[in-house]
Amino acid sequence: MLQSRQSLSTEETTLINIEPVGRYGLTPIWEDGHKTGIFVYEKLRAMCECDECRRQRTGA
Repeated sequence: MLQSRQSLSTEETTLINIEPVGRYGLTPIWEDGHKTGIFVYEKLRAMCECDECRRQRTGA
């Protein structure tokens, strides 16, 4: 049976860098050395709460 972990270590959650992936996204580099996952710009914009991104989403 797999055991689940309740929390992540500080090294697993401390962001130390961000690298571009092509022309479409970013990949985070974490303190423990892992860098899995791509965050595409479109998704990041959709999640962004700043005024400029909100205006772009609503077309105002």
